[in-house]
Amino acid sequence: MTLGMDHVIVVVKGGITDKKLLKKLRVDAIVNAANPTLMGSNQGVDGAIHAKLPKLKKRICKELGTDRLANRQRCGRGKAVTTSDGEKGKKLCRYIIHTVGSKYDGSGEICSSSRIQTLENCYHSVIDEVKKHPDIRNVAVPVIGAGDYGFPFKLAMEIAVCSINNAILEWRQKDSELFEKAKLERVYIFIFHPSKAKTDEKFQTANWVMQKYHQLLMSNRKITYLTSWQAHLSYWKEIRMYDRERGYFSIARTVREILMLIRMLFLPVMFLKDLFGGRDWEKRRSFVEWLVACKIALPFVSLLFLNRITAKWLLVGLSALIVYSLADTLTYLLILMMMSDIQRPSANLIRTWLMLFMNYMEAALDLSVLYGCCERWFSWGHGGLISIRAAGKCGLLGFQNIPEHVSWVETLPWMSDVFLYADSAIKFFFFSLVLVYLASHMKQKEFLS
Repeated sequence: MTLGMDHVIVVVKGGITDKKLLKKLRVDAIVNAANPTLMGSNQGVDGAIHAKLPKLKKRICKELGTDRLANRQRCGRGKAVTTSDGEKGKKLCRYIIHTVGSKYDGSGEICSSSRIQTLENCYHSVIDEVKKHPDIRNVAVPVIGAGDYGFPFKLAMEIAVCSINNAILEWRQKDSELFEKAKLERVYIFIFHPSKAKTDEKFQTANWVMQKYHQLLMSNRKITYLTSWQAHLSYWKEIRMYDRERGYFSIARTVREILMLIRMLFLPVMFLKDLFGGRDWEKRRSFVEWLVACKIALPFVSLLFLNRITAKWLLVGLSALIVYSLADTLTYLLILMMMSDIQRPSANLIRTWLMLFMNYMEAALDLSVLYGCCERWFSWGHGGLISIRAAGKCGLLGFQNIPEHVSWVETLPWMSDVFLYADSAIKFFFFSLVLVYLASHMKQKEFLS
């Protein structure tokens, strides 16, 4: 399959149990937005499918090897299982892929990150099931979560389009040979509501979403469906609603909440990420890498031109900019460390190590500039110039190397302690961060004897 994803993902107006429409589109598998028992319901897609196929419950129990206890869990949330249709004369298609979504727990279009990730996992699990059945060419998928589970239709549709797109592209990237042998041609997203007016309204919204992502779908790019600010709010909601269930109580929970509040001060950085990265998954990560490179260049260039600053207000402005940049980096890394249980993993481990090294270099150079600014400020009017070499040495090698003859050290000796403690704290912080990543990613290796 070499077509762009805009040809693979197609929006269709109609019910997912419409036998004539399924036959016309040559659908081999339909996706059932089920509940964990898979024993059907009286409403939504699940109710419609079980109403069309009254023997489906028996088929599910037989093929999954379970009894017909109504309260038995047969599929976890975010997972998927496949059964055959199995009804002679009433057969809708060859397979039915059952998946269980998550209930909406938000307001507006912001809900907890775990509910969004569960919904996204549904589509990834569906594509995993398609991999196991290479005779599937066309799949019919409802907008999961937009019915009884309460997700706003627009948000649910965006998650559906982006997740299906990303799951198929990841399949092609990880196993291109198997992907090329697969017969998958189309994934049809079915739009239906008992009210014709509502169906038309949702169909219009679905087409708007498809148009919004058209360029990325056409170019086969991975997509993000939340802005940085929306993602931040979803993590904030996750902490507020579910931290106690995870064992975070007074102090730990408060620290996590305060960190999320502090990160709101760096909304301009989030805005730049969305402005230059857009909804392109790769571009957003590339922007982060270039932003870190620019944040390393800023203190480096500042050191070179520090002696040419002729106005104190410029010195104060530069110091404020450096402090803001340093605070952004440190709080961002703290978020990665303190929220590792709810945040998505990085693109890969090597990138993580490289970014950590670059972040450390930035923090060290930022301290060098702040040291230089202090020296310039206290020697102002005496013709004193800072030593670029000394400033860089203090930042990179440690502030125990501050020369004793520096004017402000003699005037305010406690200032040297501030830099010394700050330097030690940053080194300890990065050392702790490395340990966290080691604990999270390192696995026991087996060696040949």
